[in-house]
Amino acid sequence: AGLGTADALLAFVRDSRNGAHARSHVLTLYARRDLEGGTDALLLALDDDDWRVRGAAADGLAARGEVALERVSPLLHSTSERVRAAAARVVAGGRGDDALMRMLDQGASPSTA
Repeated sequence: AGLGTADALLAFVRDSRNGAHARSHVLTLYARRDLEGGTDALLLALDDDDWRVRGAAADGLAARGEVALERVSPLLHSTSERVRAAAARVVAGGRGDDALMRMLDQGASPSTA
């Protein structure tokens, strides 16, 4: 049996060779459609190496509302600063600051920037 649509899209998103813009776009599709496994894919993408992919995942989860909030809230306590920032963006309703996401991506601390 071949991969299902959600599995194929998740594989595409997880492969960094596909480029951040394309992976972000696929995550936007996840957010717009209620694909099986879509919320899981968006949650996994909160820890992507690229801030644009994390931002798209956060926005997609924010659009899913309460269901996603229940699963994202524990990530506010993650040991990963970038995951905490993306989770905070979800909790804020997707109104994250892309400049902050980029700054965290570069290893800067918001208090020192």
